[in-house]
Amino acid sequence: MQENREFCPQCGTPVSPDDAFCPNCGYTRSSYTQSGPSS
Repeated sequence: MQENREFCPQCGTPVSPDDAFCPNCGYTRSSYTQSGPSS
């Protein structure tokens, strides 16, 4: 079973929904929890 992964907009590292921040660069996850293109 695969988790719904998101990617850090700062460095592109895949992050888990449970991560509060990017494990690679430390970018705060709350900055990108509401993902979606703004059209």
